[in-house]
Amino acid sequence: MINWLKVAQFSQGYYVFPAIIFIFIAYISLRFFLNYLSPAKELNNKISQLADELDKLNDNSNLDKDSLDVKFEGNPSLKQAWISYKKTFHDTYETVDGEAKVAYSRAPHRKRAF
Repeated sequence: MINWLKVAQFSQGYYVFPAIIFIFIAYISLRFFLNYLSPAKELNNKISQLADELDKLNDNSNLDKDSLDVKFEGNPSLKQAWISYKKTFHDTYETVDGEAKVAYSRAPHRKRAF
């Protein structure tokens, strides 16, 4: 039969429970870092890099929105967000030499909503 008094004395004498709690908290902290902080930082860097590239393209007013698909190829979640945002655009056409061409595209709502 187990002598619970000796088990309790051992666990108090060698700080078994605080060590178990410390290991558990360290494990949760490591999982949090690996599963949340690292991917979030990577995504933040990709978004910043993409925003810088898009700011450089802002000067080109004749840019076709379909040509921007290549910029979002690196990240599936950003690509999906771009495709969803691109679907909301309303194209305004003008006739040039008998051919209807997109004069400009506008979104019916603010881009910050996405």
